[in-house]
Amino acid sequence: MAYDGIVVAATVSELNKKLPGGSIVKVAQPEKDELLLGIKVNREQVRLAISANASVPFVCFREENVLSPVNAPAFCMSLRKHIGGGRILNIEQGKNLERVIIFHIEHLDEMGDRGEKLLIVELMGKHSNIILARPDMSIIDSIKHVTALQSSLREVLPGRTYFLPETKHQGFGKVMDEEIAYRAGIDSRIPYEELSVEERGRLETERNKLLSGVDAQRFSPNIIYDGDRAMEFSAVELSSLTGGTYTAVYEESMTAVVKKYYEKRELQNRMRAKSEDIRLLLKNLTERTSKKLDLQEKQYMEAEKRDIYKVYGELLNVYGYGLSGGEKELICENYYDENREIRIPLDPTKSASDNAKRYFDKYQKLKRSSEALRQQITENRNMLYHLDSIKNALLLSENEADLREIRREMAEAGYVKASSGLRQEKGKIRKEEKKSDPLHFVSSDGFDIYVGRNNAQNEDLSFKVASPDDWWFHAKKIPGSHVIVKTGKEDIPDKTVLEAAALAAYYSKAGGENGTSYVEVDYVKRRELKKVPGAMKGFVIYHTNYSILIEPKSDI
Repeated sequence: MAYDGIVVAATVSELNKKLPGGSIVKVAQPEKDELLLGIKVNREQVRLAISANASVPFVCFREENVLSPVNAPAFCMSLRKHIGGGRILNIEQGKNLERVIIFHIEHLDEMGDRGEKLLIVELMGKHSNIILARPDMSIIDSIKHVTALQSSLREVLPGRTYFLPETKHQGFGKVMDEEIAYRAGIDSRIPYEELSVEERGRLETERNKLLSGVDAQRFSPNIIYDGDRAMEFSAVELSSLTGGTYTAVYEESMTAVVKKYYEKRELQNRMRAKSEDIRLLLKNLTERTSKKLDLQEKQYMEAEKRDIYKVYGELLNVYGYGLSGGEKELICENYYDENREIRIPLDPTKSASDNAKRYFDKYQKLKRSSEALRQQITENRNMLYHLDSIKNALLLSENEADLREIRREMAEAGYVKASSGLRQEKGKIRKEEKKSDPLHFVSSDGFDIYVGRNNAQNEDLSFKVASPDDWWFHAKKIPGSHVIVKTGKEDIPDKTVLEAAALAAYYSKAGGENGTSYVEVDYVKRRELKKVPGAMKGFVIYHTNYSILIEPKSDI
C-alpha cells in the first residue's frame, strides 16, 4: 500500500503531541538512506527513525538503538552541524495532504545567534528523500542528491531552492479511493466519467466526511490481515476490507502501525542488499558444483559397468586357446550367466592373452576411477548441502554480525578462493558490537529453546550450550537450524516436543514463509550426537532418534 497523505497526517498529529520542545541530542545515519534521531523530551529520550528507502519509506519511533558506521556520512555530519542540539518547534504536513513531513528546528549558529532550519521528509516511494533546508527553502544538503540528469522535474542539490512538483501531490492512495467508493455505495471499477451526478455527489460527501475526520485528528491506526499475512495498513477504518478472511488489528499509534508493518520488510530488504555478494557467490558455487556432480554421477554409472571387462578377460583366458588369430570377436559360453552365450569384441591385431590383458587393465582402471568418483560425489553432495545450509543462515541474518559469521565460515571452507571472492570488511568494528546470538524461545511448559542462526551457532549450541540430557531437534536430511531444548535431567513434555519440532521445521530449508505444509523432524538426546570427522561446522551424525511430522511454525 502507498504511504498515503492520511497516514502522514496521523503521523504528524502524533509527533506534534510528543516532540515539540524536545532537544536533538543525537544524530546518526545507520544506513545510507536512514536517520536515527535521539530526542530528549521532558527528561525522557526517544528515538525517531526516518527512512527514505525507496521500497520502505517511513517515520516511526524505535525503542532499540542501531549501530552506526564509525565514519559518519557527509549528510549526517551536516545535520550534526546544523540541527545537533537544536530544539524542535513544531512539525507540519505539506499542503494538500502531501506525503511530506516538515520539522521546524531552532538552532544556535556558530555566532550563538538563534536560527531556524527545516528537516523535510518526503515519503514518496522511489522519490523519497530527507532534505535539510533554510526557512527561505534554499537546500543545505539532502540524503539523496538528485541531478538534472536524474530528474527533469527538479534538482535536489545544495544551493538549489526546494519545491515539490505538482505531479507528486497525492493525498489519497488507491486503497483510500476504493474505501470512499465503498462508503458511497459505488463500484470503484466504474470510471468517474461514467458516474451520474447523484453518484458523484455521494462520492464528494464521503470524501468530505473523511477529510473532516482528518482535520479533527480522528484517527484509528490499524493493520489489515488476510489470515496471518499483513496486507494493508491505514490511519482510518477500512470498511471495504472487513469480513471474510480480513481482520483489522488496531494499534495505539500510527507510528506503532508503521513500525510493525514495515519492520520485517525493511530488515529483509536491507539484509538482502548487504548480502548480495554472498548470494552471488553461493549461486555460482551451487551451479558449478551441481554441474560437476551430474558429470561425476554419469561417469560413476559408466564405471560401475566395469565387471563385464573382468568377465571378458577371464573367458578369454578359458576359451581363447581356440582362436587362430585375426578374429574380431569370440563367441563362447558365459558360465557366469547360466551358460548363456556371450560375444566378446576382440582387437584382431592382438593375441587372445593380450586381449584378455587389455580387458583386465580396463577393469582395474575403471575400478580405481569408481572409487575416486565415489569419494568426489560424496564430497560434492556434502558441499551442496553445506551451501544450502548457508543459504538458510542468510534468511535468518538480522545484522552485520550475522553476515560476518557467514563470511568467516565461507572463508574457512575455502569458498572465497574457489570463486571471485567476497568483499572484504572495511573499517573498524565498533567495540560495542556483539557477536550474533541464537534465537531464544520459551516453551509453553517453561523450557528454554535455542535456535541456531548459522552453522557456527549450530555447532556451539549442540556441543557447548547443550548438556548431554538436553534434547536436540533438526529437520530430517535437509539443511536447517539446530534446535536445543534445555531440560537438564527433566522429562520433556509432549507440548514442548511439538513446539521445538515446529521451530526446527520452520527454520529449515523446507520451512519459512514459502515452505512446505509439513516437515519431518528428528529429535534425540544431545548425548546421541557425534561430530563428523573433517566435516564443516554444524555437521553431526546420530543413529538412534525419534521422528515427528509437523507443520512449521515460528510463533510457539
